[in-house]
Amino acid sequence: MTKSNLDFYASYHGLTAKDVSRIGGEREMDVYARLQLLTLTLPSDTLKEVGRGMYRDLVHRPDGHPSNYDQFIAQRRAQMDRLGLLSSPPEQVALMPEHSFALQFTLTLRKPYLSKDDELLHVIDNPVAKDRVFRVPMVRSSSWKGTLRSAARLTLSLGDCDEQMVRLFGSEKGEREEKLEAGRLFFYTTFFDRVDLEIINPHDRERKVGVNPILIESVPVGARGMFSLLYAPFDLLTASKDRLVTEVRADLEAVTESLRALMLDLGFSAKRTSGYGVIHDRDLDGHLWFKRDGEVSDHSFNTFCELKNVCQQIIGGQAND
Repeated sequence: MTKSNLDFYASYHGLTAKDVSRIGGEREMDVYARLQLLTLTLPSDTLKEVGRGMYRDLVHRPDGHPSNYDQFIAQRRAQMDRLGLLSSPPEQVALMPEHSFALQFTLTLRKPYLSKDDELLHVIDNPVAKDRVFRVPMVRSSSWKGTLRSAARLTLSLGDCDEQMVRLFGSEKGEREEKLEAGRLFFYTTFFDRVDLEIINPHDRERKVGVNPILIESVPVGARGMFSLLYAPFDLLTASKDRLVTEVRADLEAVTESLRALMLDLGFSAKRTSGYGVIHDRDLDGHLWFKRDGEVSDHSFNTFCELKNVCQQIIGGQAND
């Protein structure tokens, strides 16, 4: 951008339909700035629809080809990659206590991902969550913690106050302050490489026809991102070796079992009960780094079945310690 956002807002004050078209073709601004300017159409019902049409042209992937916003995302992700923000380096595991591990793999969406951005003003009502600096679609680390906790409840039949749930995820909100405990799991934000639109067309129950189609921004099928978590048994620094091995083995099994259910069956998206936010069980290009006796071993996997086998190898190795 060659001017400040305020300059642009002033330049486009009092929009006409012709101005909206000019915004769409403006080359001095990046795509996100143009989308921000389209919010100036909101006070006018007529211009609002023109603005949403222009928004659709900038964000929608025609015939699966990259949109203008996809190209913007690619540029921003390249910047993030240079800054080391797209993945968690395994070197972090080496700094953690004995029997810590990190798990990382590539997500490829089998169904779209939906979420809600915290942007106060947007040309449509349902923008997907994006990073505040780079404006790349994301799953927040806090969202991963909440959805995996929920998956663990269902998969492992555990309650929030059960010992294993507390040691993995920490105390649930609302508990008395003197009883609060931090969990052993730490999550990283996932950044996706694409954005697109879903169109929901509510039907009139009597006439059986569509009424006012609703645009919902989404991360589409086939989009990719990196999932990363870190497990650190910091509360077992002075515990016996038997307790350390027993609890870490149980936690590793619980985490991988819950992750498989979350990613392949339950979903991690809004509207997940309708099947949104699940991934393919292939080409995960995953790694599990495990620290034992001061050394960090690297175990690769491409499916959740392979991940389960990796965990069994690690657990077997612990049993022989």
